[in-house]
Amino acid sequence: MSLFTAGILIIGDEILSGRTQDTNANFIAKNLTSSGIKLEEIRVIQDDKKIISSSLIDYFSKVDEKNLESMLNYIELPFILNFESKEPLHLKNEDEFFEVFELWSKSEKANFLKTVLDSVSYTEIHKDFMWVGDVTYSRVNIKSGIKETSRSLYYFVKKKDDWKIYMVSSVDFD
Repeated sequence: MSLFTAGILIIGDEILSGRTQDTNANFIAKNLTSSGIKLEEIRVIQDDKKIISSSLIDYFSKVDEKNLESMLNYIELPFILNFESKEPLHLKNEDEFFEVFELWSKSEKANFLKTVLDSVSYTEIHKDFMWVGDVTYSRVNIKSGIKETSRSLYYFVKKKDDWKIYMVSSVDFD
């Protein structure tokens, strides 16, 4: 009996229309099975780029404004922050969210005017439920003028009709 199970989700209108044949599922399935992971499902779903991109762009505009109330509108509590190899922060309620982000908004890290999204790739993990955005973004420090580039994974979950961020993790560049 396998300790772990997995599912493969293939995203693409081109697969569903028949314009492109999927060649990855077989490769992934063989590797999962040979690693002792039981594959339970393979699904193909359509792209949902506009909704995903819109949620992320709207959120970053609130971060740029340092508007904590508006940022909270994009957050699902409990919320997890995992940055710079530190222990993850588990923010259970609004008070904890405001405490952490108040400190951030007054820190050197928040000393920028605008976030520029350099690249965004995403994988919808389960249609109409959850997706992950892999985001590379740049910010110019107001005082030093130095451009800093960062990469983070933004984990979204769908609540009612809105996409909410429930976890953010920094990612080291390769």
